[in-house]
Amino acid sequence: MQPQHIVTSPSELILADDCSRARNLKYGRRLRPAQDKRSPTLASGTAVHYAVELICRNYGGIQPDEADLVALGEECLADEFRNDDDGGTANVKKFLPGVTRALSRIPKWLWAGDWLPERDLVGYFDSVNKFDEPWLTVELHGRPDLYRIINDEAPTVEIIDVKTTETDPLQFLLWSPQLRMYAAMLAQTYPEHLIVYRYVCVPTGVKSVVAEAPAFIFTPESHEKTVSDIIDMSLKLGLVDRPRYSRRCSWCEFAPICTASITGADPEGIIEELYTVREERKDLTNV
Repeated sequence: MQPQHIVTSPSELILADDCSRARNLKYGRRLRPAQDKRSPTLASGTAVHYAVELICRNYGGIQPDEADLVALGEECLADEFRNDDDGGTANVKKFLPGVTRALSRIPKWLWAGDWLPERDLVGYFDSVNKFDEPWLTVELHGRPDLYRIINDEAPTVEIIDVKTTETDPLQFLLWSPQLRMYAAMLAQTYPEHLIVYRYVCVPTGVKSVVAEAPAFIFTPESHEKTVSDIIDMSLKLGLVDRPRYSRRCSWCEFAPICTASITGADPEGIIEELYTVREERKDLTNV
């Protein structure tokens, strides 16, 4: 009997673990809100990531000046808000200062690094039965913000995730296994390297506190736990549409669908009115 083969991504696994209904709507039915206007919070985060990716890809090791950061932030925000009634003019002016502040808070050691931004990764994780026979293979695709390979006396792979928030990076370590999944994937390609990862939090607020970004070592124990999580979460992909009502529903993009279901309205009518189907991606990475 051939083992089951699942192709997925860290973001899909995490969403399936959180709420199988949200996962089914986003990755199964490929729904997205039909509203064209962009969330300011998401737009600001996208602008920061855009600038970091472009600078690290094209000008790695060079400290950008403020004019570079402003220009890249403005360029991305203009695209993000292009569907606004005024073409984005007001929102670009409103949110560009916050994006610029966040970019100015990127630590100098990050700009100095030789990073590989948004590079596709793939890893294969097998589970065996009591007879030591494989029964499940998870093919995991992902794309971390940044990672670099350091080949010196202590060969190391370092993974970075940039967040536009003042949240303590330790909280992301507790909340999300995504960087650990990337670490497990990179450990397959670089088995002799030490894997470390860190969250760089750069808030947009004027008086925001910028937390330190300590590096966490991907220990053998963490590796074992992460592989177990990947297998366990993958099994939830086959579950029927089963909502998990919680505080997260307040900001879930599919909340109107669940609200309709709970109140006795027609969820399919809400889907037809408020959502559209996303085009298929050419790759398997969900970023």
